[in-house]
Amino acid sequence: MMLLSALMANAADRAKLQFPPLPVLPPTAFTADAGDGRAYLRWNLQIEDARAIGWKVLQVEPERKTVTTETLPQPEYVVRGLANGTRYAFAAAGVLADGSTTPPSNTARVVPRATGTATVTPMDRGAKITVGAFGDVELTGPGAKVVFPDGQELIYDNFRPIDWKTAGGDHLIYPKQFGNGLDIGKFDSRGLPMVIPPGGLKQDRITATTWIWIACSRAR
Repeated sequence: MMLLSALMANAADRAKLQFPPLPVLPPTAFTADAGDGRAYLRWNLQIEDARAIGWKVLQVEPERKTVTTETLPQPEYVVRGLANGTRYAFAAAGVLADGSTTPPSNTARVVPRATGTATVTPMDRGAKITVGAFGDVELTGPGAKVVFPDGQELIYDNFRPIDWKTAGGDHLIYPKQFGNGLDIGKFDSRGLPMVIPPGGLKQDRITATTWIWIACSRAR
């Protein structure tokens, strides 16, 4: 009887134990792309952790400060008013419901620069282009040609990139008539395809995709 009572008491004591909550992980894969006096920041959200209700952006270099005054609802932010040619470093931290924050993410460095203006020219269905050694390649749908300030060119066929010509004249993707359109590609340090050069068409709310959609729609 005494043994049973002792076991029951131990079970009750164990039931009262409260284990500390697991720590909230910091944001991951924080990246920064350069713009004209701006830095375009993105990061991964904390995986399936409802305790993180948003984020804030931290500047690490050239001075340490909190960039955002309010909690960000999306894992992205554009820092404006930066000096071109100056190196900046940023990070993000998760914000919890009680107002506390997670440890900061990895740090990403960026040097803002003047990016110039890219031009987007609509192309009609059936228009013919030359891609390297291939001539008279006919567009199967409405298309668009994007020329970036650094000399790179992109050609879209019905919203699909079919040719990327570098500033040096190399063609890194090819029309679907000669492959799948992604036979050859270059990737940045994050493993993302460098089809849209960072900062090439980025604006506050109008992205390269928006401009290409407009151009292709006008060519219909």
